[in-house]
Parts: sequence; structure tokens; C-alpha cells
Amino acid sequence: MAKYQGLTIGQVEAVVNKMGGVDMLQAFLRGQYVLTKATPTIDKVVEKFTRLDCSFRLKVDSLVNSAEFFTNRKGLWVDANFQALFVDCNVWVSGGGGYMPRLSTYTKEKNGRDRQIEKELPFDHVFKAHEFCQILACLLNMEWSGKSGYLNHYGSIFYVHSVDERKVFAVIVHNNHDHGEWVVNVQSRDVGQHCGEYLIFSRH
Repeated sequence: MAKYQGLTIGQVEAVVNKMGGVDMLQAFLRGQYVLTKATPTIDKVVEKFTRLDCSFRLKVDSLVNSAEFFTNRKGLWVDANFQALFVDCNVWVSGGGGYMPRLSTYTKEKNGRDRQIEKELPFDHVFKAHEFCQILACLLNMEWSGKSGYLNHYGSIFYVHSVDERKVFAVIVHNNHDHGEWVVNVQSRDVGQHCGEYLIFSRH
């Protein structure tokens, strides 16, 4: 009677193949190799904070005077630090327009800090101050004109260089429905987590 009933020739051949052939089997029988229990591998789950939404280019019909545009007025509330950080009064503004740099928007899929979010954005995602002012003015004008705009009413995040390019700030734009106005806030990066259904704007 066979010692291991139920063991088939096919299973024996599978064991030999698994060990690497007859030579490895014989080496194992000679004591040159020992069997050890395999450690199961667990695939590391990569946390994703953002998901690419769309890419587009804005056509600006005419440039705005940022110093005049970004002031507190009906329909718009602007952070007190905005002008000092992003409006360069030495930049001459012509009346002509044109296309802005290509933009991409990302949907924030989970709560996270700026450094976690920015790792998933393009390398050169940070906006220059002068171009950001023109882009944001164009986006706001689209909302006010009733056109289908790109801003998220809950909140949109832009990462922007200060005029002197010494520091990058997070600019958060949202719609305050109770007061019927758009709100432009400025904050240092990583002061807290961004919670909620934000849309992140990126350069390129």
C-alpha cells in the first residue's frame, strides 16, 4: 500500500517543477537545501489625494488692472494680504488679451495637507503672481457673466508665488451664497488639512 494515498504522478511532477527540476530535488534530498515557510507579501496601498479632472486653456479677451480688480466690492471679498503678496504695481497692463498657460484641475478625493496634495501635482504647478491674477480675474468674470465656469463653488485651491518669489501661498476661492459674493482667502501652506470637495488648479 502506498504511504501517501491520493498523491498523483501529476502532483509529484508539479513538486519537482516547483523546486526547480530533478537536480534541485536531489540536492534537497541530500540535505543541501531546507524548506522554509514563505512570508506572504502585502501590496502597499498608495494613498491618492487627487484625481485629474481636466486640462484646458483660457482665452483672455482683455487684461485687467489687478490693483483695481482685486478690491473688496459687491460680489467680491479679497483677503487683506492679497494685494501685497500678488499684485505687482510695476507690471504694465495692456488692453490686449490672449491665451493663458495651460491649466489642469484635480478633484481632491480625501482630506490632506498641502504637501501631500502637491506631491501629486505637476512639478511646475505653482502659478506666478502676475499670471495668476489674470487667470483668477478671468475665472471670476466667467462666473459673473453666467457662463459655464471652472471654479468650484465649494472651494478651489491655487498655489501661487508671491511677487518677490520668496514664498508660495495657498489661495482658496469659494462662493459665499449667503452674502452673494466670491471670497478669496490667502494662507500659508500646511497650516491645516483641506477638508471637503475642493478643486485644485495647477499650472500645466
